[in-house]
Amino acid sequence: MCEFACACRFARACLYACVKLCVYKPDARVVGMLREFMYRHVGEVLKEGQVWAEYRSGPNTRIELDISDIQMAVEFKIKHKNGM
Repeated sequence: MCEFACACRFARACLYACVKLCVYKPDARVVGMLREFMYRHVGEVLKEGQVWAEYRSGPNTRIELDISDIQMAVEFKIKHKNGM
């Protein structure tokens, strides 16, 4: 049930992104590709955020992911993608 709800939420987000791009009837394959891209992107950002959290908290401590870790991960991903 939870996986189905998450999949529906991602599909709605993909459809919303299509509408924002003025694509009102996207092909089902396009929605699937967008969903795959979103899963991959969110996963990469969360993994990178965990690295930042580990760096921030130091060794032998409990790691808690914070919003600042996610922000740093997104900034790093943007800078790294642009080659800066």
